[in-house]
Amino acid sequence: MTNHTAQVDGFPKIGAPALRALNSAGYHSLEELVKVREADLAKLHGMGPKALGILRDALAAKGLAFAGEQVSNQGAYAEVNGIRLYYAYYGKPASQEVPLVILHGGLSRIEMMHELIEALESERTIIGVDLQAHGRTADIDRPIRYPSCADDIGGLIQ
Repeated sequence: MTNHTAQVDGFPKIGAPALRALNSAGYHSLEELVKVREADLAKLHGMGPKALGILRDALAAKGLAFAGEQVSNQGAYAEVNGIRLYYAYYGKPASQEVPLVILHGGLSRIEMMHELIEALESERTIIGVDLQAHGRTADIDRPIRYPSCADDIGGLIQ
């Protein structure tokens, strides 16, 4: 198992290409990343999804997040259809109304939907989900297909 807690130049262990990308862009500590959007970091040459995930988790461990994103302290995992599915509640506390489930697009995670969540969370309860092999939900030995994802969400909200 890789140790992601070892610090290198003020960052967790993220690999040389990602570290060079951050340093070239003028970022030299984890705390500086609260001023930049994750989508902007993703555009840096050498910055891949694995490094972004490590940085996101390191920020969250300190109660921080990339610019424009929120850290949900309501997140949890559910065992559904053989997968450990990450989900988080946003907005109004659970009420009698049916919650709105928000899904991210491909190669993304639920935090990337923060603008939509922020626009709706004052009016209703929202459940955000990281689908198979995205965000905090690990991959399992099955193809990623829409029917499987739909079954996972159905199992989650039952």
